[in-house]
Amino acid sequence: MSDVAGFAPLGDSEFLPEHVFENIFQAADSVTWVRGRHSLKFGVDFRRQQRNFYQVTAPRGFFNFTGDYTDDLTKVTGGNGLADLLLGIPLNTEQDALVGLYPTRYWDLAEFVQDDIHLRPNLTVNVGLRYEVTSPANGRVGNFDLNRAIIVTSFGPGAVPHGGVQFDKNDWAPRLGFAWSVRKDTVVRSAFGVFYSAEANIFDDLGENPPQVTFVAPTYSPGQKPILRSSSLQDSRQRFRPAMPNIWLERSRQPAPSGSFLELWNGI
Repeated sequence: MSDVAGFAPLGDSEFLPEHVFENIFQAADSVTWVRGRHSLKFGVDFRRQQRNFYQVTAPRGFFNFTGDYTDDLTKVTGGNGLADLLLGIPLNTEQDALVGLYPTRYWDLAEFVQDDIHLRPNLTVNVGLRYEVTSPANGRVGNFDLNRAIIVTSFGPGAVPHGGVQFDKNDWAPRLGFAWSVRKDTVVRSAFGVFYSAEANIFDDLGENPPQVTFVAPTYSPGQKPILRSSSLQDSRQRFRPAMPNIWLERSRQPAPSGSFLELWNGI
């Protein structure tokens, strides 16, 4: 893809092609037991997810023609992006590559127990507790260790399960509520609960770390004189020494992450 200042972009869109093959295996069940004033419910839900994914930003390359190289050197104005394109001199380029379809895996387990207690004919109290645990992503993932400034992988020599990310085993979610029939046409209800959410983008972050992905994005200096050896865009990166080093994007997860949660209360 080529971005030319003042003109519509040329070529294919970025982030293409994209391939996603995903499987979710689930086993869930619940049981209700009524005894006296108590109505007990127990349940469990287990899911295992498999995701084979391929998508990078600019696999075919990205060239940015800003007009800086055709500026008036005395006024630093008057440049034209299209002229830079005809010369084959971009201000910066970008290309990344992913080593095939990278497989990532994770599972989550949730259990709950709830008791609906009929204290009186017109008053019911609900007491419950839910526990959830979600495994960190595994498969072919890499995690950037902020303390050691290295990539920890879950595969290959020196592999560490889940890229060194540990389980969060503290996701306890209590629930409490009641329903009170004040009179025939009036019912008061209220409830409180804690709800946890699995980490967003659990697959795509650590699966797109080195050594699975390579990323090159040099930026050049318009003040450096180009050596016009060819009009081919493929030679543009060979004509200059980058003014800025390659930008390398690495994703990181803390060794002991804590899940996000929501405390919700309502009353009617």
